[in-house]
Amino acid sequence: MKQSSLACGADDRSGMVGNSIPERFREYLVGKLGFEDVVVYRAEPLFGGFSRESWRIDAGWLTANGARTERSMILRMDPPSSLHESNRRIEYAMYKAFWPVPGVPVPEPLFIEDDPGLLGMPFFVMSRLDGVAWPGELRKPIYKEKWSGIARQMFEILGLIAAQDYCDLGLADVLAVPSVDDAWAMQLDYWEKIIRDHDIGPLPVTSAVIRKLRREPPPAASKVSVVHGDYRIGNYLYSPEGIIGILDWELAHLGDPIEDLAWSFARNWHFEAAPGKVAGKLLPDEAIRIWEDVSGLKVDRNALRWWTLFTHVKAYAMWVSAAHRAATDSARRLVNTDAAWKNMYAQELWMLEGVYSINNKSQM
Repeated sequence: MKQSSLACGADDRSGMVGNSIPERFREYLVGKLGFEDVVVYRAEPLFGGFSRESWRIDAGWLTANGARTERSMILRMDPPSSLHESNRRIEYAMYKAFWPVPGVPVPEPLFIEDDPGLLGMPFFVMSRLDGVAWPGELRKPIYKEKWSGIARQMFEILGLIAAQDYCDLGLADVLAVPSVDDAWAMQLDYWEKIIRDHDIGPLPVTSAVIRKLRREPPPAASKVSVVHGDYRIGNYLYSPEGIIGILDWELAHLGDPIEDLAWSFARNWHFEAAPGKVAGKLLPDEAIRIWEDVSGLKVDRNALRWWTLFTHVKAYAMWVSAAHRAATDSARRLVNTDAAWKNMYAQELWMLEGVYSINNKSQM
């Protein structure tokens, strides 16, 4: 006979209760996965992230041989309102692909469900890793001698990601495969469509920059590789020992690996106290050297300039979708609404600065 329970203040690990999410998740472990004697010791929503709603859930159950298993997990659910539409199955596939890869730390993927009836929305579950993601933690005294090493490790891991063969990772049937010549066009098309689909009014600067990017495409990619899609400070877990997990793969795709490098350099992630530094500590040329040494690839500076300008079109698309939800009264998360307007127009300012830094005589 299968038994289950929800612990409410039963021992030191108990944190919550009475919320429908932990109770329904317990029912999922019992009814869908067939686990026995399931106990949820702790369940709490996690703050942060714009694309998915996340919960920490600590639970235990009996395995088939009668042994007890206890896991600390992260439940990632599709939200009613999102900064952008992301693909749960792609993110889960990326964790599965990189879980066995030495040097690219990711949480272990555990379960995935498309049925919205179970928890009220589709979801997936991965192991919880200890560590923090908030960039501000790096300013604490404990990281004074560690931050530079973490910054270097960030680009070492990015180089390892670029070095992988997507076929060996089993991703050829999961992700669309562009040619080295049209990787840029696939991404520009994708993000331009998001901008058009979330139109909130005239956007002359962004439209002009998109025209410029099409008129002056980058050199062909040196290879087609896995692109994380949102690789930046804030999207990895770290401790004083270093980076322990790369998170938020929902924008992953195949493309030009320089796209990830440019995104990690973007002005959006700079610290005010460290102007001109990437990851808060490194000069761009130093980060490039680290990436090249590990990936075995060379950075074409013209390609990097193109992808750097593109980062602001992409970021604009993310924020305009949030602004559209606010304007159409469908946004439910104030953090998305408040940030959208400020960040949208910051992207246009940086687009203009980027254009003139490339060529102050460019005609758009």
